[in-house]
Amino acid sequence: MMNEDNHMTRIASDFTWKDDNLAWPRPQSQRGITAARWDEYRALFLKARVKHGTSREEKSCDIELIVWTWGLVTGGMSTSYVHCGTPTNDLVHTQPACLAHKDAGTFSDDKEDYRYKRLTEGWYLSEERN
Repeated sequence: MMNEDNHMTRIASDFTWKDDNLAWPRPQSQRGITAARWDEYRALFLKARVKHGTSREEKSCDIELIVWTWGLVTGGMSTSYVHCGTPTNDLVHTQPACLAHKDAGTFSDDKEDYRYKRLTEGWYLSEERN
């Protein structure tokens, strides 16, 4: 679904972000997906126990399913399932696990620390701390 809704960068049960508009709340006409489509996402989140929705960086072929978070905007932790998509002319890997393409590993930069473990081909469990 996120591949079809590629202009969306975040879809949660209670808000949406578009690649050109992170403001919330905003009118239904500016949410980026229909109310029915959002309800489809919510039903899937509930069924899969994905508590915090899905996220995708702009121009990324990788999709994150956020299952646990703790903290504030200024710092915290999250645990996600990451699906490594197929790069195209317009979309590239952005998730550290997908970039490294290893069974397990860590990655750190000035802002965040990641660790990840491959679950199956194209799927990882990922933890992020900032």
